[in-house]
Amino acid sequence: MLIEALINSSKLKEFNFINELYEGQMISSVQCFCCKHISEKYDNFQDISIPVRNKTSLSCLENAISNFLKPEKLEHDNMYFCNNCDKKVNINILFIKNN
Repeated sequence: MLIEALINSSKLKEFNFINELYEGQMISSVQCFCCKHISEKYDNFQDISIPVRNKTSLSCLENAISNFLKPEKLEHDNMYFCNNCDKKVNINILFIKNN
C-alpha cells in the first residue's frame, strides 16, 4: 500500500507539472446588445485548434491567432438567449486568454 501511495503521489506531481506548464485559461465573454449585461465563462485548455493557411510564415500564425481572438457577433438566425432580457438578442462573444 505504501508503494501504491508513492506511485500515485508521483503521478499526481507529474500531472500537476504538465498542467502548470501547458494549461491555460480562456474566458468567453458574452455581451447583450440590449441590456449590456456581460456574462463570462472560464474554460481551462491545454491546446487550441487554430487554422493556419501558410505554415511557414510567422505572420500567418499571428493573423490566425488575431482572428481567433476577434469578437464574434451572433445575430439574425444565430441569436443568443439573454436571461436578463428573457428573449433572443444580438450579442458579441469575445475570447480572452487569462493568465
